[in-house]
Formats: sequence, structure tokens, C-alpha cells
Amino acid sequence: MAPTSELAAQVARVASQLAAALPSLPGVARLADAAPRGARLAVATPEEALRQLSRGVLGTDCLRHLAIDEADAILCGRDDRARQVDELLHELERREEPPQIFLTMAHLTQVREDELVSRFPSAQRVGHTGVLVPTLRQCFHYFRSDRDAKLLDVLGSANEDSWLRGGTTLVFCSLAETAERLRRMLEDRIPSCRPAALHDGMQADERAAVFGAFRGGSSRVLLTTDSAARGLDFPQLRHVIMYDVPSDITAFVHCAGRTARR
Repeated sequence: MAPTSELAAQVARVASQLAAALPSLPGVARLADAAPRGARLAVATPEEALRQLSRGVLGTDCLRHLAIDEADAILCGRDDRARQVDELLHELERREEPPQIFLTMAHLTQVREDELVSRFPSAQRVGHTGVLVPTLRQCFHYFRSDRDAKLLDVLGSANEDSWLRGGTTLVFCSLAETAERLRRMLEDRIPSCRPAALHDGMQADERAAVFGAFRGGSSRVLLTTDSAARGLDFPQLRHVIMYDVPSDITAFVHCAGRTARR
């Protein structure tokens, strides 16, 4: 399971590439709308998996391993999704032969990690210390003027840097409305950057089109909420701007960690 459809698609793509090198090729399926059709490995968001389970299309009788990527994003909320996945995991743990459960816990605070460990003591934990790579250069801008004007100034300065100019830029906002407003502003002021917005208020096909355009480089600036903060790999990304600063260190590390990944 992965928290967003974009991350699930990325995981499925990488899993398919890895599976192709195995002597006994396991089928890899995305559970977005279709049944797994005999696949040995299924990748889905919690909503997709729960929907297929409720329809009886997907079963857990033969389930041997369950990995939950970005476990805190899926399990630590107060919404129905977190509650339903929590119930599913505890149901699986109560079986006579429960599947092996893996939780990824990268960049978590000790309090949040302790919470997950206490709730799922039998789960295997996969994680690493929440630090930024040494190749990442961080710049902090202090100003009292209009924030939009400062964003335009930062983007203008970046365009004068040959390294940054050769890649794409990701701008994090706290609200979908802010991302859309900034997209319209950049379309008017810097149309050459071909800005796009990505947030939870968009339909799945719209999100997929935007994600593909940015990952492929045809869109040079992506205005987004935390939809793109978790695990996504953008090969051409060289510049991350936090228009709205995240409220905690975990979110900050996830956002900043979208670049300097190689």
C-alpha cells in the first residue's frame, strides 16, 4: 500500500522492472480499477485495496506479505481510511498464520515511531534516520514584502543558475487553492515555465496527466500540496521551494528530500 496514486504507480513500475530480472516472473498489478488477474504482487492505495476487498474481487486468504509505505501517512490520521486499514491489519494479525507485515517509517519523530510500534508490535519496521543528504544545498529567504513577489524573484534568480535552469522546480503550498492561484499567476507572469498544479481536489486522470507531464519535463514548475511530498522520484527535479513552510520536521524532510536524490 502507498498513500497516493502517484506513489503507488511509481512503486508498481519499479516492482515490474525488478520482477523482470527474477527467474520465476511474478505478475505485478495496480489495483486502481481492475482485478489483479492472477498477479502475485498487487500495489494499491488504501482506498483502492479496501474497495476491491469490499467487492470480493481481492481476497486475503493467500496473503503472505503486506508492506505499507509511508506508514505514518496511512495509519496515523483520524479519518476513515486510517481506521479501516488499522482494523484490517489487526484482523490479519489475529489469524492463526498471519502474513508478515512491513511498515516503512522514514523520517519519523520518536513519538510517532513509538506510537506505530506499540500499535503493531509484530510488524517489521523498515526505515532510516530522518536526515537530508549532504549534496542538498539549502537556502533560507527572510523578507517582509509580498510573498508572491518573493516567489517570482526566487524563480528569476534560479533561471540565471545554469544547473537549476536545466531541471524542474517543485513548489510546496499548504492549500490546493494556493497552488491553483500560483499556477494562474505563473501562467501570466512566466508562461515559459509551463506551470501545473497537483493536489487532492483533482480527478485521478487529471492528476496522472499532470504527474506525467512534470516527470517527463514538459511542465517545468509544479505547484503542489503534500500530494507530492512522499516518496516520489522526479529525475529532472533540481529545485524545491517551500512557499508555505511545513509545520513539523518530518514534513520538511519529506518535501526537501524530493531533490538531491542522486
